[in-house]
Amino acid sequence: MPGDAFRRGDGGTVVRDAGFVAATAVGTDADTNEKTLQSFTLPANTLHASAHSLLRIHAQGSFAANANTKTARLKFGSTLVATLTGAFNNGIWVLDAFIAGIAAAQSIYVSGRVTIASAIDFQADAGRAAGAEDGTTALTITVTGENGTAAADDVVCDFMTVEYLTNLS
Repeated sequence: MPGDAFRRGDGGTVVRDAGFVAATAVGTDADTNEKTLQSFTLPANTLHASAHSLLRIHAQGSFAANANTKTARLKFGSTLVATLTGAFNNGIWVLDAFIAGIAAAQSIYVSGRVTIASAIDFQADAGRAAGAEDGTTALTITVTGENGTAAADDVVCDFMTVEYLTNLS
């Protein structure tokens, strides 16, 4: 809920604003091209190191019940934050990321995680890195899917959320 405030243990306040929610399932086409499944344009100057701001991005979907190779990706601007590739059969996938402004020049720090739940659970830290994105410009957050074999809906993104968190203390 926009503007929800939570009191931290040290007395500071964190405000959470659900900036974007996409809940319409979108799947890949019957080809092997990378397709945008969900996207959101973050307005310029949204992340500020001085405001201790943070984005929490969550995308979730499913893989088709076949042995085809499938790829789901989460991108922040031109930075690949998290990717999941494999011949997953009928699994639920999750891509999570935290994006923070950490410098006056608006450089971005990213941390991503990928999870797949199927017959065998798999979870991996997608890594943390200083991104090269310029937070003074509008940046697109994108979830894409790609098929290894031309089959429709091998990768489906059921929903994506982008939450904005800031420390107002």
